[in-house]
Amino acid sequence: MSNLINVSKFYRNSPLTFRLLVYILLSSSLVTLFATIFQIGMEYRKDMNFITKRLHEIEISHSKTISVGVWNYDEDQIENLMSGVLLLPDIKYMEIQSGEKLYSKGKKPVKSFLSHEFKLPRIDQKEELGTVFIAASLENIYQRMKERVIIILSSQAVITFIVSFFILFILRYLVTRHLNTMAEFTKGLDLKKLDQFLVLDRKKTKSKDELDRVTQAINQMIENLGNAASEMKTQARIQGELDAAAIIQKACTPERLPSIDNFEIAAKFYPAREMSGDYFDIIKMDNNYVMFAIADVSGKGVSAAMYANITRVLLRDKEKLHPSPIKLLSSLNHSLGKEFHSNHFLTLSYMVLDLKTNLITYASAGHEPLILIRKNHTKITFLKPHGYPFSELHTDLFDQRICQETVSIHAGDLLFLYTDGLTDAENENGEMFGEDRLYQILLDLHHLPVLEIHELLLKKIKEFRGLALQTDDITMILLKRV
Repeated sequence: MSNLINVSKFYRNSPLTFRLLVYILLSSSLVTLFATIFQIGMEYRKDMNFITKRLHEIEISHSKTISVGVWNYDEDQIENLMSGVLLLPDIKYMEIQSGEKLYSKGKKPVKSFLSHEFKLPRIDQKEELGTVFIAASLENIYQRMKERVIIILSSQAVITFIVSFFILFILRYLVTRHLNTMAEFTKGLDLKKLDQFLVLDRKKTKSKDELDRVTQAINQMIENLGNAASEMKTQARIQGELDAAAIIQKACTPERLPSIDNFEIAAKFYPAREMSGDYFDIIKMDNNYVMFAIADVSGKGVSAAMYANITRVLLRDKEKLHPSPIKLLSSLNHSLGKEFHSNHFLTLSYMVLDLKTNLITYASAGHEPLILIRKNHTKITFLKPHGYPFSELHTDLFDQRICQETVSIHAGDLLFLYTDGLTDAENENGEMFGEDRLYQILLDLHHLPVLEIHELLLKKIKEFRGLALQTDDITMILLKRV
């Protein structure tokens, strides 16, 4: 019982070593068995050949002497000769048949024997004198075989166990103890503590073996994990900052659009990333004027969002708000132009609705045209007065270029402002949504309420894009007089 417990404990603590021991013992036992069978077979064949040879030698050396004794009826000579033959190893029985006369000596084996029969040579050259039968027992051979099997198996078993345990000792010293060290080390790995590396308790050699390569791989993994963990922390921090900035930017977007008598308003922006370079705002300056602004910063991400937010802050400055788009954009240029780097620019549309006269005054700082569709008309009117984008390059020339247009808006007329992310939307084949498709959809839908137009237009864009990702920010403002 104690031995079984020890074996079970050994298996639990060192399962690989235990399996190696079993495999070595089984393999060695099979090799020993086959080697023993082969060796015993060769010995058996050798002994059988030796007895056969001995029987033939008896024929060669004694046949003439036996013939003379039989011819002379010399029974004493025959008796002495047979006794001499039976003294030979393994020879148990001999008989001489001459006519009706039979001479025999010894005990004839019933099983496990080898026999040889030969004719006595003639003396008078007339007829044969008779035959001789000799039987040799195989019992001694079988007994020797059993003894050899026992000796060979016993010696091989001892050698096998000694060699097996010697091999296991070497494997345990060179391999399995280090595997246990690796297992314990990797089990204790912690992403918070990746400053420790695996070192095995073994002599260093010039050439690297398998254990060295595994150790190197584990240490490389630890280093990679450390780099990945550091990168994940950085990404998590950046993502957290982006999420926070996105929340702030979303909070800066008008949650509620102003209510204007006799007008419907719909406005929304759809960022391609966490941070958007698009911006829109609708501000009711007083009881007479409502300001509409829509802007698009070149590029995407944080830098574009930063410039968009700067624009919002400046536009929200009540002191700078002005019913004249030219004056407002000129004032904005003096503030924004200094903020832009040479590789950034911002386009902006600024529209003012006069509630008393129902006039729209519009100016564009290099932005997409304002689309006007009259009630029951099948053509689009574009408002796109000259104007440079806000940029470091155009700051000094901005005031010379900017101009504005004024148009009246009647019942049923639709005004549409947008950023180029709408028309630049691409499908899976790389085709763009385009202006023509946008214009046709607006012509087909302009008789509907602005909220329905907005939803249907957005649906058309998504259907066109299919599985392709949104690559640019999309913003749109719809204003309709009812």
